[in-house]
Amino acid sequence: RGWAVLWATLESLSDADLDLTVTIRGESHSVRQALLRSLTHAVYHTGQILYVVRLLRPQSKWLTIAPGQSQTWAGKYLKPSSGGR
Repeated sequence: RGWAVLWATLESLSDADLDLTVTIRGESHSVRQALLRSLTHAVYHTGQILYVVRLLRPQSKWLTIAPGQSQTWAGKYLKPSSGGR
């Protein structure tokens, strides 16, 4: 239900609403800043949870590129250079 409330609220916002001011813990923020603050807060806690999972179950599948495997994936993310390198 919490996610449904979030999505309904986001869908109800107009572009003009994003510049309105809201107060979070006594600090003024634009709605745009408040949304970014909330997103980064949730991502931070997600990282904490994943860190604990990795400590408790080190054999678990990595959700991202496993340590030491970056070179095997580099070509899939880098665009070919148009320069002389």
